[in-house]
Amino acid sequence: MKLFYPKACLAVLLVAALTVSCRQDTATPAPAAAVDSARTFMVTGVVERIVFAEKHAIIRHEKIPGYMAAMTMRFDVKSTNEFSGLQTGDAINFRYIVTDKEEWIEQVKKTGTAPAPAKPSAKVAVPRFLDELEIGAALPDGVFTNQFGQARSLASLRGRPVVLTFLFTRCNLPHVCGHTGAEFARLSRETTNAALLCVTLDPARDTPEALRAYAEKTGAAAVACEFLTGDLETIRALAARCGVARVAQADTIAHNVRVLLFGADGRLARIIQGGDWSSETLRAELVAVQTQSQP
Repeated sequence: MKLFYPKACLAVLLVAALTVSCRQDTATPAPAAAVDSARTFMVTGVVERIVFAEKHAIIRHEKIPGYMAAMTMRFDVKSTNEFSGLQTGDAINFRYIVTDKEEWIEQVKKTGTAPAPAKPSAKVAVPRFLDELEIGAALPDGVFTNQFGQARSLASLRGRPVVLTFLFTRCNLPHVCGHTGAEFARLSRETTNAALLCVTLDPARDTPEALRAYAEKTGAAAVACEFLTGDLETIRALAARCGVARVAQADTIAHNVRVLLFGADGRLARIIQGGDWSSETLRAELVAVQTQSQP
């Protein structure tokens, strides 16, 4: 028996066949799964301080193999629920996640209470850097090279407030060097007559070209913010006088964070330690320094 289809039905069948054929021929392959660039580390440490309002804690942590030496630093959380039931002195472990743009901790668990440090039977001298600057000390001189390849003498800055810190562009900690660079860049875009100086701790790799690229990446205003490199021994000497320890470890550099503010008279007026500060903090400190130095 022959089957007869109306012309309209044949047209519909033909269109349907072509549609299926086109979809099959032009089908876009399923996108490959996104590569997760996040790195995850299991870390143990002791709670030094919890700042609920800013969703972070200061934690003294053990060495993170293949990534970081033991030190005390700031760790952010996505939710302050991670700190539930915790207090200063608690021993903890947690997951530490680091991406190219941010870092945070999660699954924070209390494992006990850190033992109190033993009281020394006799007074123990605390080692200090030789000739470490104290409040009122003069800004050390030294000749460096900025991100434009220009020589910069620190002595030439006399007459302007100076904000001085240290970092290096390969630092993979967003809240250490990343935080420092971003906040200095933010302050540099505001109206200030202060000289903002970021001295690299990695002069072998941080050439003027590398520093210029880093400055452009952070959006730093070139007129106000200078990224300086120079001879390693000169940098080590300046860092030591500023109370900054520089320790080369594998393919990175461990260091503490310090920001020093000098008045227009060239004298040290403020020292900010650690990373718990912002461009607003620096601006307020600059105002205080300038007011203090006025007759």
